[in-house]
Amino acid sequence: MSDAIVHHVLATWGYYAVFAFSALEGFGLFFVPGETMLIAASIAAGVFARGAAHLEIVRVLVCAGCGAILGGNFSLWVGQKLGFPFFDRHGTT
Repeated sequence: MSDAIVHHVLATWGYYAVFAFSALEGFGLFFVPGETMLIAASIAAGVFARGAAHLEIVRVLVCAGCGAILGGNFSLWVGQKLGFPFFDRHGTT
């Protein structure tokens, strides 16, 4: 991949990817690499600080925090709405 493509992808989808990976990991999908995405975006924000990507570390951290909080809250909501009816219908064993 050329540098222009990498810069374009990071500038376009960087914040969305950090938010999505953090939200999915916060939801409980443990195989989603949320921390790895956060580290990669932080490194990209530092390395490409003067380049074309324009990722800002504060925005990366805000996206990661919001994604993790919303993913955890959504997981709690799903558990409250679907958990008890599931166990009432199928039992705990």
